[in-house]
Amino acid sequence: MTEQKIQSKIIKDLEKKCYYVIKTIKLNKNGLPDIFAFKDGKTIMIEVKAPGKKPSELQKFRIEEVKKYGVISFWADSFDSYNKSFIFETL
Repeated sequence: MTEQKIQSKIIKDLEKKCYYVIKTIKLNKNGLPDIFAFKDGKTIMIEVKAPGKKPSELQKFRIEEVKKYGVISFWADSFDSYNKSFIFETL
């Protein structure tokens, strides 16, 4: 499955869970995650990679950086890895 298809599947899942979802394109800070999701005062940011790919060092830094602000943030390279991280991170 391509990165774009994984992103679409994740977005549909988040919207089904009643999150307000934004797919980022170009931001003022490089390395921020691809998907932002908001619900009930909670913010989730997800970096999506193609299967078997890993985030760059800058992307890893940004994921950890936003966590310091109370944002749930992680990366996924498949719908299954997103689902496992989503369940774990949002508990």
